[in-house]
Amino acid sequence: LVLAHSARGHNPTHNFEGLPQLPRLDNLWFDTSAICDPMSHVAMFRTFGHERVMYGTDFPNLPYAWDREIRRLVQRRLPDWKLAAILGQNARRFYGLSDVASATSGKRR
Repeated sequence: LVLAHSARGHNPTHNFEGLPQLPRLDNLWFDTSAICDPMSHVAMFRTFGHERVMYGTDFPNLPYAWDREIRRLVQRRLPDWKLAAILGQNARRFYGLSDVASATSGKRR
């Protein structure tokens, strides 16, 4: 189950109040798409950590710059390993693609 838009976190106050009410389900994930207030991400990270958060975008249906979500994540000054997880590694885990890099890194014939 992916709760898109940081669990519809368009108002970070709702995220800070509502996210702790969600049960700790093994299949509960979040994406970062279309968030106007970066504090919604903070609420997600504080409540669930970065391990269940995937980069998301509503591109091409955006009323703002296409790279805004990425820039906002970078502005959070997360450690590189957390940013790498959010920008790709978590999605690979979610979709069961963790071995894709090693499977495709060999020589092609």
